[in-house]
Amino acid sequence: MLGSKHWIVPAVSLLLIISLPAFGKILFEEDFEGDTIGAKPANFKKLDSPVNRAVATIEVVKDPDGKSGKTANMFNFALYVPKVAGSDDWTDWYWEWDWRWDTAGYPGNAYRIEDPSNWFHFSPRPDGISLQFYHYANANWVLTAEAQFPLEIDTWYRFQQIMQGDHHIVKIKERDDDTPFDKIDPAIEQKDKTYKKGSLGGLGTDPGSTWVDNFIVYEDPKDILAVDSNGKLAVTWGKLKGE
Repeated sequence: MLGSKHWIVPAVSLLLIISLPAFGKILFEEDFEGDTIGAKPANFKKLDSPVNRAVATIEVVKDPDGKSGKTANMFNFALYVPKVAGSDDWTDWYWEWDWRWDTAGYPGNAYRIEDPSNWFHFSPRPDGISLQFYHYANANWVLTAEAQFPLEIDTWYRFQQIMQGDHHIVKIKERDDDTPFDKIDPAIEQKDKTYKKGSLGGLGTDPGSTWVDNFIVYEDPKDILAVDSNGKLAVTWGKLKGE
């Protein structure tokens, strides 16, 4: 009978996995552990944009805090985006990433990049408390929303950005905080329908450097579990279903 129990439990577990409902999907994920220290991340590319700084670089380095293994280090700002088919057609998504910067500068991202001169932009400001949304339109920066949320340099934070229709939301917590994002209030939000679709990325700063890790874009919160105790992406429902 003992042998029978050993066979029954895996069978039931397999049935549960197979029976999981179909949610969305993981659009892109990268924790840089498969990259080489000192090299450019293999799964990112630089778009040719007027905002790119001539001195901007990106390379894989060790976590400056020594916890999370490998990370991407961006010096100054350029439009680095994932190398993934279909990203130009991304519309609605959840995007999470770990982010750290070393200077009271202008860290920022880019999303719904319709072309290298037209996209949305989220940016913590150098005063350490202001957050702002912009859209970048043919070399013009248009401020569309502002809020306050205190952030410190040389500190890892985890960000979640939600894009659903014309609704933009950013949530923030410290990287080691295990509070689920659905329990965290938005740090800033707005409605803006200027751009409809496009890739995303950026995450550099001017001046200074940023570090980025555990970059994941997904369609539904049920697709992702968490970042593990070593500061890396845990197994996602998407991977579990795929296996």
